[in-house]
Amino acid sequence: MQMGAWPVLGFCGLEMLVLFIAFRANYISGQKSEEVKLTENLLEVRKISPLGHVLRWRFEPTWLQITIDEPLKHDSKLQLASHGRSLEIGAFLTPEERLQLADALRSALDRWHRR
Repeated sequence: MQMGAWPVLGFCGLEMLVLFIAFRANYISGQKSEEVKLTENLLEVRKISPLGHVLRWRFEPTWLQITIDEPLKHDSKLQLASHGRSLEIGAFLTPEERLQLADALRSALDRWHRR
C-alpha cells in the first residue's frame, strides 16, 4: 500500500505551491489604490498600481457627472464623466462602499458649486 502512495507527496507539494502563488497574487493586487482629490479648479483621480505606476485623470468639476448603476449589484459601476470622457472608480470596493463614495463625491461637488 505504501509503495503506491509516493505520488501523493508530489501532488501535495504542487498544491502548496499553487496556494502560495494564489496568496501572493492576492496580496499584490491588494496594493492597488485610488486617490480622488477635489481642488479649487479640478477633480483629480490617481490610480496607483501595485508596482507603483501612477495614472492620472483630471476633470473640470463644473461639468462633472457622478453616476452609479442602480439598483446596486455586485458589479455596479461608479463612473465620473465630463465632456465625453468617463472613468470608472472604486471597482475594488463593495457596492455599498461605492454608493457611499458616490454620495460623498456628490456632496463635495455640491459644496464646491456653492462656494
